[in-house]
Amino acid sequence: MMEPTLLSTLDNGVLTLTLNRPAKLNAIDNALAAALLEELRAATNNPEVRVIRLRGNGRAVCPGRDISSPPTERDLELVQGVAIAIVRHPKPVVAAVHGWTVAERRIGAGAESLSIPQQRGHGRCLSAASRAAPSAA
Repeated sequence: MMEPTLLSTLDNGVLTLTLNRPAKLNAIDNALAAALLEELRAATNNPEVRVIRLRGNGRAVCPGRDISSPPTERDLELVQGVAIAIVRHPKPVVAAVHGWTVAERRIGAGAESLSIPQQRGHGRCLSAASRAAPSAA
């Protein structure tokens, strides 16, 4: 039996969503994106969920979309849907990041951008998804 691509646990108000494609460094394919969207939507109305933690199984959290084939319109819709759901979620969303990481954080209309490579095996970085409203400019 194939393991699920997304694992979900709720403990003391913390919903942990674990990307479970370690052989692909947890790259997001359509099945994983759809499962993430479903869990994020369900968490919105679940009073037991106070915070959402994203993490990945294996040696890295996630490089982004699975690029083993050219993207289809559906691929892009799902991946963008996940990003929008995280940024606009009414509950705090944090990422437990490990492995080689390049992070970019945008606030507001994107005035601030930061990329920091992390050295292998030197701890974890927690970052909250920005929930700033887009600029009305």
